Amino acid sequence: HANGLHALGRAQQAMGDTARARDTLCQAAEVLDRLRTRFSRDPREQAEAMAQFARIREDCVSAQVEAGNAVAAFDILERGRGRALLAMLSRRDLVYADALPAALRREWAALEADISRLHQRRSTAGPKPATGSADIDERLRVLEAERSRLVDRIRSEAPRFAALQFPEPLSFDAVRQSLAADTALVAIMVGRSQ
Repeated sequence: HANGLHALGRAQQAMGDTARARDTLCQAAEVLDRLRTRFSRDPREQAEAMAQFARIREDCVSAQVEAGNAVAAFDILERGRGRALLAMLSRRDLVYADALPAALRREWAALEADISRLHQRRSTAGPKPATGSADIDERLRVLEAERSRLVDRIRSEAPRFAALQFPEPLSFDAVRQSLAADTALVAIMVGRSQ
């Protein structure tokens, strides 16, 4: 879906419809953000998948900059950097499991195992639509909602662990508020051709 939106956005750009192209390119980037955890449960594999789709995010950021939407471009760029930070932390094996209470750790591990098993069952079901595939998809939606609620609980009960496992990039406004009045912010993205 993200690749299709990206191709459509590039075609819209080529036809000169920059406003629609920008919207479409950024929809593609949003799809990638939503699907990031579905690539794999392993942050390293997620990072590799996101690297393959880096062009999609770059094109969205570039389109925002060209339209004069510096704040939107910054927010999109920082979301990508937040994902990269998580990937770097996972590669360094910096896990602070001791910062997570044992009960939450067990609940997290059980939930991740259930989600992983369902993803595995769905991927091995084969090309024919299985009668249970709708059940698997529904169960995955329920588990993903549970995961989201558990992440919120972990953020409140174990903020140190959550800050490393589920980093949230700051918005432009949050960054601006944290800087002194006489401080300038420069954000740079190096793309393939710019």
